[in-house]
Amino acid sequence: MTNKEALRENEATGNFKSWYMLVIGYFYFGQGYSLASMVLLLPLYMKDELEIGSYSRSIVISAIIIFPWYFKVVFGIITDNYPIGKYGRRKPYLIISTLFSIIGWLTLGIHNSVNALFILSGISLATGSAFADSVVDGQTVELTPKNYISRIQGIAWGSRGLGIGLTGVASALIVDNYGWQVMFYVSSVFGISISIIALLLPQTKVTQNQPGEDKQIVMSLKKILMNDKSTKQLSYFFFSGLSLLIVPLLSIIMRDEFDYSLTQIGYGAITFAFGSFIGAMVNGILFDKKESRTRIISLFVSFAVAISLGLIFPLTSLSHNLKLDLILINRQIEFDAYQFAYFGIIGILSGSFEGYQLKIIQESSPKRYESTGFAIFTGISNIGQLALGGVLVIYLSEILNLSLFIPLQLTILFIAISIFPLLKLKNL
Repeated sequence: MTNKEALRENEATGNFKSWYMLVIGYFYFGQGYSLASMVLLLPLYMKDELEIGSYSRSIVISAIIIFPWYFKVVFGIITDNYPIGKYGRRKPYLIISTLFSIIGWLTLGIHNSVNALFILSGISLATGSAFADSVVDGQTVELTPKNYISRIQGIAWGSRGLGIGLTGVASALIVDNYGWQVMFYVSSVFGISISIIALLLPQTKVTQNQPGEDKQIVMSLKKILMNDKSTKQLSYFFFSGLSLLIVPLLSIIMRDEFDYSLTQIGYGAITFAFGSFIGAMVNGILFDKKESRTRIISLFVSFAVAISLGLIFPLTSLSHNLKLDLILINRQIEFDAYQFAYFGIIGILSGSFEGYQLKIIQESSPKRYESTGFAIFTGISNIGQLALGGVLVIYLSEILNLSLFIPLQLTILFIAISIFPLLKLKNL
């Protein structure tokens, strides 16, 4: 262990404070609230208000806007390795990320069409949120004792899920009463304040890089990407990211499959988010106590079964077409309950699944390069979840004229693939 690593370990992990969990919880709650505006509501805004034409086009534009989240490794390298003078390697970059967020949030709602300036506004706020996320990810890794890892990641994902859920209800009410512009401003309060609140977290003292240390950084990156575990890690993170593709599609499923109003989408989102919070927290506690092959397989199989339950809805539509009036009336009463139960179940199991994924990411992030490792692995997951998975399902649905629930079953294949490198990685 180098002197820097020893210093970091003595200053951070050995002095973990319980209030750090409150700061981390608020950061990810605010991140969930603000990001939900981007991931869940922006496609609806582009189609309904800016008249972009189709959901496939809107989700492609959304995927372009949030591209900084795919390349978080750049931010991770910067915040891990390049402190700004005496101000350190974490807090100055939180301030920089705040500036990007301010520019993006305050300009996103002023555009009347989906043009280059609209996309640049979106990229600016995505850059701010991704940069801040890289910084706090690194701080979380370096501050958290090993016996708190699952709990912290449960708090992180659960709080993010609650933020996502609150966005649905609050934003629906705000849009209905005050319009989209005010909704963007309210979201900006959370998107900007999280970076400021995160300044409360301590940062370890890392001096400026010495001559030749940049070469050491390159070597460290090679160790992250080219070690005996890297193929298993990268395969697991990519396919587990693809397995979570339902998350960015939630609002489109609610609008396109169930014809929900914006208010109904809000209630569906908070049902999902509450389930996600419960799943992430409970699963975090369980995996802190014991991690076994049986428990991992049970989690993955349960998530796959939950995804398959979505087939109930297109099959129900077929029975409606048969004009079974009495069944239709009875089913219609139950159908709403099935929908909300489905979102709650998916929330619980996707929260558990992603909370566990984040635990593996945190464990896989090497000391001294916490943000870099975390950024590489979450970036790969984000490419699967936000860029490829959602776009694939939307296009298959439109090209083949299928219910979204049909191509969504590809998720089960991705879950099955992801478990093999994970079990090898864990030697289970």
